[in-house]
Order: sequence, then structure tokens, then C-alpha cells
Amino acid sequence: MAETTIEGLAQTLTSDHLLGPVHSCPTLLLATPESQLSLGDSPETREWDMQDFYLLRKDVETTSKRVEEVRASSGLEQLEEEVRRLETAAADDSFWDDRSRAQQILMALNDVKDKIKLLTEIKTQVEDAETIVNLTEEMDSIDGALLQEAVSLVKELNKVLDRFELTQLLSGPYDKEGAVLYITAGAGGTDAQVIVTLHTTRRRLTGFIIIIFPPSFDGIGSVICKAHI
Repeated sequence: MAETTIEGLAQTLTSDHLLGPVHSCPTLLLATPESQLSLGDSPETREWDMQDFYLLRKDVETTSKRVEEVRASSGLEQLEEEVRRLETAAADDSFWDDRSRAQQILMALNDVKDKIKLLTEIKTQVEDAETIVNLTEEMDSIDGALLQEAVSLVKELNKVLDRFELTQLLSGPYDKEGAVLYITAGAGGTDAQVIVTLHTTRRRLTGFIIIIFPPSFDGIGSVICKAHI
């Protein structure tokens, strides 16, 4: 692998055909070393230099701040108090007298527990990435495999944070409920079937159960998709 100078790296980062002008998209300066792998090196064969490490360290710092902001805005103490309140309600002797109310309480309890679990996991993961960076600073040499693990942690963390922030926006009383989707594509056929496949695949990946009415194997003209958790 040819040695990369700082000047050469700067030219690469400011190349119009790769990233465009740096001032127009400052976040690209925080790109993880993984983004540089697209220039031809695989994670297994690439060589790390200090410039790579500095970029990774900056990414870890940025992600760590993002995790702190998400945890602070989520009100972790209030969530834990909500768990205690719901668990107390679920332990009441008359809990199942009203089955509909009981199911709502259990669903709310699971939702709050899942949120607390996620907030705990992202803190642990970003701390793992920070530990890798700190260890690298103390070592005489760079462990490429260890740094690649930090790259993967940061990448997955940001995906999780993106999804979490989206769910926070969709926090209305009916946003967690199922939905009925009507798709009409004229004469139908494979094109309409592609549309249905795109929607159903995406919903299944996000945890929804999809029921299609009526089932069809000869091309789809119109379809009703019912999605629920």
C-alpha cells in the first residue's frame, strides 16, 4: 500500500468527485476510516496510520457526545420510575379484572424497559469504542483489528441512534399501532409486485407482521397490506 501524506489526504478529502467542497459539508471531515476503505483497501488488508487514528478518535468523540445528548433528553430516571409504577400496577390482585387495561399496562411496561435497555447498551458500546481509542494512544503500535472493531461500533451506534431519534418523533398515541396500506397499480403484474415487495420487506425488517389480502401468485393489480407489531 502506497504511503499516504497529509497533503495527499487533504487533496483526497477535498476532491470534488469524492466529497465535494469541504466547507459545504463539514461533517465529512469526521468520516471514519471505514470511509477510506472504499478507496481500495479491505478492513483485513489495509494499513492504519496516525491520520486514520485521529479521524477515528474524532468520530468516537462525536458519537459519544451524541449518546450523552440522547440519554440526557430521554429522562432515564423518569423511565426507571415509570417501570416501578407499572410493575406495582401489574402486581395488584385486581390487575386482570380489566383485561384491556392490563394489556395496555404490560405493553407500556415492555416499551419502557426496551428503551432503558437500549439507552444502557449504547452507553456500554460507546465506552468500548473509547477504551479502544485510549488503549491505542498508550500503545507503541497500532492494532488494526482493534481499531476496525471501534469503526464497526461507531457505525452501528449511529444507526441505532438514528432509529431511536426517529421513534422519538413518532411518539403519538397511535404511532405504535398497526396500519392498513392500500396499493393500487392498475393492471398489475411484476411492477406492482415489486412495489408490494418493497413495502412488505421494509415493514418486516422493522418488526411488523404483514398480512396481504388477497394473496396472489399471478401478478398484483391491487392489494391491501395489514401491518401490526
